[in-house]
Amino acid sequence: MLFFRCFLLITLLLTLSSCAIFAPQEAKQTQQPGDFILAQIGPEQSNEEIREVLQAISPSATQSYLLKNEQTSIAFVRALIEQRGDVLLTIEKKSQADDAEIEPWITSALLLFPIDAYKLTNEFILTDSIPLETIETAALTSGLDPSSLFPPTSATNESHRLTPLIHSLSITLFDQQENISNTVDYREAGSNEWSEAYPLQWDPVNYSLSGSIVRLKENTTYEIKVELTQNNETVSISTYSVTTRPNTPIVDESLIYKLSDIYSGGQLDLEALGISGTESGWAKIIGDGETIRVSNDYDYAVNLGETSYVMLEGIKTEGGRLHGIYAYKAHHIWIKDCEVSQWGRVASDFRDGVGYENAESTRPINYDAGIYLNRSGVTVVEGCEIHSPNGTANHWGYGHPYGPTAILTNTQHPISEFQGQYIIRNNRLYGSDEHRFNDAIESRSNGRVFGGFARDSAIYNNYIAYANDDLIELDGGQQNVLVYDNTFEQGFTAISAIPNMIGPSYIFHNNIDNLGDVRGSTYTAIKLGGLFSAPAGVVNIFENKIFGKNNGIGAARFKNDRTFWTNAINNVIVSSFHNPNGYVGLGVVDRGLYEGSRYVNNVINNLETDTPQYLLLEEYNQLHPLSTDPNFSRRAKQTSSEPLYLSVNEGNLIPGFSRITDSAMTHPTNALTFDFINAEFSSFSNQNKTDVAYVSDDNTTVFLEGNTWVSTPINYTITKNTSVSIDYSVTNTAELVGMAFETDNRVSRQRTFNFFGSEKGGVLDFKTNSSEGNVTIPIGEYLNGEISSLVFILDKDRDDGVLSKARFGNIVFTEQASSEASMENNTDEAGVFIVIGRNASE
Repeated sequence: MLFFRCFLLITLLLTLSSCAIFAPQEAKQTQQPGDFILAQIGPEQSNEEIREVLQAISPSATQSYLLKNEQTSIAFVRALIEQRGDVLLTIEKKSQADDAEIEPWITSALLLFPIDAYKLTNEFILTDSIPLETIETAALTSGLDPSSLFPPTSATNESHRLTPLIHSLSITLFDQQENISNTVDYREAGSNEWSEAYPLQWDPVNYSLSGSIVRLKENTTYEIKVELTQNNETVSISTYSVTTRPNTPIVDESLIYKLSDIYSGGQLDLEALGISGTESGWAKIIGDGETIRVSNDYDYAVNLGETSYVMLEGIKTEGGRLHGIYAYKAHHIWIKDCEVSQWGRVASDFRDGVGYENAESTRPINYDAGIYLNRSGVTVVEGCEIHSPNGTANHWGYGHPYGPTAILTNTQHPISEFQGQYIIRNNRLYGSDEHRFNDAIESRSNGRVFGGFARDSAIYNNYIAYANDDLIELDGGQQNVLVYDNTFEQGFTAISAIPNMIGPSYIFHNNIDNLGDVRGSTYTAIKLGGLFSAPAGVVNIFENKIFGKNNGIGAARFKNDRTFWTNAINNVIVSSFHNPNGYVGLGVVDRGLYEGSRYVNNVINNLETDTPQYLLLEEYNQLHPLSTDPNFSRRAKQTSSEPLYLSVNEGNLIPGFSRITDSAMTHPTNALTFDFINAEFSSFSNQNKTDVAYVSDDNTTVFLEGNTWVSTPINYTITKNTSVSIDYSVTNTAELVGMAFETDNRVSRQRTFNFFGSEKGGVLDFKTNSSEGNVTIPIGEYLNGEISSLVFILDKDRDDGVLSKARFGNIVFTEQASSEASMENNTDEAGVFIVIGRNASE
């Protein structure tokens, strides 16, 4: 089924208006290049017409190969059409003809159907009519990763793999088909109540169904039930049992060492000391006030080497020519509550802005890590503070950044069962403008399936800041790699997942704000790409808070391929800058327009245009109604460090991921606090006589003196649910103390609210005899629509020789939301509220 390519019944010549709201459109390729070709070429097409279609496909590497071998490519396309799109049959017939051109035909097939390429490769092998060396050569020419050319079941005969972490677990079912549907339920052992998890997803590299269950309890046994269905009929129901890992390792009391007892200066070398533990009893080194300080005579402050079952707790290191803590071929390592600083090289020679250790160096300073887990796996890094490297990274103005990193991983442990399985949690990883990271969390072998974190890893509840490139790099293998509950700021990009070579991966419940490299420049918050050039995994992006000047979810080229595959659901993505002539300030920039991606119920808004701005396939996009409510986006932006609550239809809840909360009526993120940080005051109408207005040091309060009417700009839309709260006070007498909510520079009685004084002008419903207090106005009952300025009024025309003063502060606009009000634009009346981004209370 996977390889039988029939002619598509509909045209795929889409116009740009179907996938963008800001520019006219052109035809776009939305699927694998081979499917795109089959949709447009028939048997009657001339060679020139076929060539024109080949010129239109992406990625450019595929296009380049096909055009370089034009006659062979056209012959392959014609044969493929003749076999009604069946790739396997086309290649088999060619091989039976004993044609010397079979290798470029196989290469063409793999390039044209990159997502199916690994499956096709193994299907070709099973034919027994094509030499294995020919298939392998074609696979390598097409860019496939040689370590993934054969399915894992052929070596291990596994039917499934369950991998528990501490608060999550993953499930992978091998030897599956793409058209199999599934449901996953789980429960604690002994419980009668099942919970629904997110379905397993198709992995076209290993022909598996794979996925994760999250937010579990540590050291707890769970029962899992997976039902597979096809054409609405049950294929199988399987049950599994797995226990999550404990929150701390089991330590052998005879293997507990105080640092002061084993360290006397220089490098701490655990490998040389022979310190190691076992699965039933770990070794533990406890910091007891001693600091490991090393000079550049040592490449690292702590050498773990090839140890296993070792825990470092409370260790403080300073120095290391290259790294603070270094492991090589280690496994089962636990680094807890450690502080690592002042590691790495300092450039003494700069070439075009890039730092080198000295004039004799042939490579820039790079990969100097606070913790380097080199060919090491099954590691926990928690509660650590990794900060202040000696060096710094260049920015993109000088080309790709090079420089230090906080945590560096290389997953290629020589034993496969120890690969991946990293847990990085509850850490603070930060530099400064003077000491920027290249990437804060970085990986090796980005374009390989064992690059990034490889598989079954979790990075959560960390503070990660100050990188001139990515704050975290997941690039490469990403099967069941979880990134959640983190706070990201001060990076060129927050999260890079380019390419995802084995999925699925999950990016959820993160707070991304205040991005920028040392210049203040940003690219995109979450970076994807390389789907066709380095196939093929899906990235799930769920319920994140993303605020930035530039784009939210976007692509960079990997091997000249910006195509990506994502499911983006229930995210809030707010941009503050917009360039209508470029791809700048968009919630999503999906220029590859792959038809497999889905965008569901995201709030996308640009604060400069007050409209949702994006580029994606409109037919696969469903915006949340609040995308057209700029007040919501401004409130969310202002309270970006606080919990954010979003109303959704129950049908848009993400099983196993969405966190349902109570009514948003009491949630602080529905409130927008007006501050005076950048306030500019202007005389209002012809009423301003004294013109004395100034702001408190904390920018929360404005003070007026004499007879002063001043306005300051605000961009807010008052709805029927809007209320505003104001603290005020008056010293001495006044004729009118109050506020107005205006659209122009003229006094309007119905927009002026009188709080105190001898005169009866304006709205009097909130006037009192008290010279100080708090006023809460359900202003949506009086006004509706956009306002452009707040007017502060201290009116005192009569000169009695006494200076009058007024104070206005703690001005808060609130939308009195309820489930019904928030869901009024949705079809499902049974709306609920979910937590978006990292919940600070968790």
